[in-house]
Amino acid sequence: MVSAVRMGTELNSVTLLHWTMKYGLMIFLYFVGVTAFAETPLRNSFDSIEMKLMAEANLAYTSCLQKDGRENLASSADIRVVAGNAAETCSSILADLETALTESGVNPDFYMGAVVRIKNRAIRRLLPLLMMEKSNQGD
Repeated sequence: MVSAVRMGTELNSVTLLHWTMKYGLMIFLYFVGVTAFAETPLRNSFDSIEMKLMAEANLAYTSCLQKDGRENLASSADIRVVAGNAAETCSSILADLETALTESGVNPDFYMGAVVRIKNRAIRRLLPLLMMEKSNQGD
């Protein structure tokens, strides 16, 4: 009788050992795989290349807004509509900037504020220009 009880516990320990080896190996491989293919962390800073990209995009976006706004000034009596249409037309410049910054490893949460500032400043510069052009057309 003693041998039967002992035999049962040996079987249970063998089963437990197999289970531990099987699932322990699976858990180990899962964590090794996750860390082996982990992405590099995103940066919360700009280097000189990204600063240059932002300056070029700022200039290109502002120029595009002003050119498109002046060309389409006669299409609407409200300059806000003209500015909005120009912003939609030139939005690909900012989208390209966002793509370039993302590909270079900059955190989107970090650079979106800068992109929004570029857009807002360009529109704030465009509105007075369109008001002066519209007033000169009335003469």
